Amino acid sequence: MPSAPHCPVCGSDEPRRLVYGLVTAEVLDDPGVAHGGCSVGPDAARRRCRNTACEAEYGRLGRRP
Repeated sequence: MPSAPHCPVCGSDEPRRLVYGLVTAEVLDDPGVAHGGCSVGPDAARRRCRNTACEAEYGRLGRRP
């Protein structure tokens, strides 16, 4: 399985996958997941940088990777 792309801002190679909508506490307890909000728009991101100094969102849902 290919690894997720590096953050385009800081270069971190450990992004968190963004999930949208109503999520359970169990989903948010996963360190590899972050809540992206309730609504999914055309420019919604797929990933958020895990680096707390950066937290850039990237990889739009409509495009790969």
